[in-house]
Amino acid sequence: GGSERAMYSDDGYNWTAVSAAGGNNDQWVSLAYGNDTFVATSFGSSDTVMYSTDNGESWTLGTLAWRNWQSIEFGGGVFMAFPQDLGSGNFATSTDGATWTYGSNAPLNAASYAITDNIEYVNGTFYVGNNCGTLTTNDCLMYTSDFGATWATSTVAATSSRPILGYGKGRLIMIDSGGGSENIVNYVGIGFGEDTAITLFVDENATTSSSTATTLTYGLNHNAGTTTLQADLIADTVLLTK
Repeated sequence: GGSERAMYSDDGYNWTAVSAAGGNNDQWVSLAYGNDTFVATSFGSSDTVMYSTDNGESWTLGTLAWRNWQSIEFGGGVFMAFPQDLGSGNFATSTDGATWTYGSNAPLNAASYAITDNIEYVNGTFYVGNNCGTLTTNDCLMYTSDFGATWATSTVAATSSRPILGYGKGRLIMIDSGGGSENIVNYVGIGFGEDTAITLFVDENATTSSSTATTLTYGLNHNAGTTTLQADLIADTVLLTK
């Protein structure tokens, strides 16, 4: 109850409560940040999405079809949201949280996404976990590197009814939050990319091309091809930007 359904803090200790957009019975369940905008999605509410462009101090409703939008993630300049149930498309994308485009070609059953935190964006790719507790290990994880235009699936080590995804230090982790008898952890190394922390040390007095190069070429794996990062050489420090 009540209208103060959002809070913000600059230090994690002191918080200010503000009115969220929409009515008083909305269930805001997932939040992401990107493009200088916070975007929240709701479950079981007529108000499906809201966004803030002033660091959470005020909120505005966006235009997103009624669905149980359980999970949202930001990456590559795009927000991607997945619902629990089927409807007009089984995922949606937006650059600003206000207007959305629907996709319908995700290969796994969108009706199974009754999960929060099942989307992770790493190194140019969105990974989405699927409820595969009664399915096979081929039905647990899908991914897209072109914002949902095309998808592929990945075979994991064990099935999970409520997978949660997380990423760090070059490794994607999937854990099960379904309770019961399941006690599942999947993990896979997904290589080096724009989200991998790296420090390069070079000799500012060196004359060989290998120590004065301003580009770095890498591949996520032996089948992925290569991508080039541009680097600015400043004394003995290389700053990498994609």
